[in-house]
Amino acid sequence: MVREGLHRWMIENKQQLIMESEMGKSQAILAAKDMVDSIQDMLEEVSKMQNEQMPALLDTIRDQIGMEQADAFKASVEPLLAEMTTQLSTARGTADNAARALAGEPVAQPMGMGVAPAPGAVAGNMSGEVPPADMTSDMDTDSFAATDAAAGPNVVGREKR
Repeated sequence: MVREGLHRWMIENKQQLIMESEMGKSQAILAAKDMVDSIQDMLEEVSKMQNEQMPALLDTIRDQIGMEQADAFKASVEPLLAEMTTQLSTARGTADNAARALAGEPVAQPMGMGVAPAPGAVAGNMSGEVPPADMTSDMDTDSFAATDAAAGPNVVGREKR
């Protein structure tokens, strides 16, 4: 009887430890996703500056200070905002992939991975140029040892051409 009671107590505490462990894992995943949301908020704020605030500010500078100063301000700040948008977009994608991996979700392939060769490119030659005739002989071999579709028996009942 004592043994059964101890056994039940161990099972209940083990389940409680597992639930606490899952709770901690879930909190960490939510914190990671919150970080992604914060980066998204920054990206939206910079985009707002770039698309809404900048034109109005340039008009004000042009009216109040002068055309040359407005153009100088635009030349200084516009590339900065564009670079910030690019960097934040990249950072958001990286953080999102990391949060998804942490949660055990499938992660998107980074750009450049699994890219199809250019039209006319031969496997191993991503330039798209056709290699000289003496180089194509090695590339034309069937490394899968597959048979041609026409080599099979004539099961359809048609005459051979």
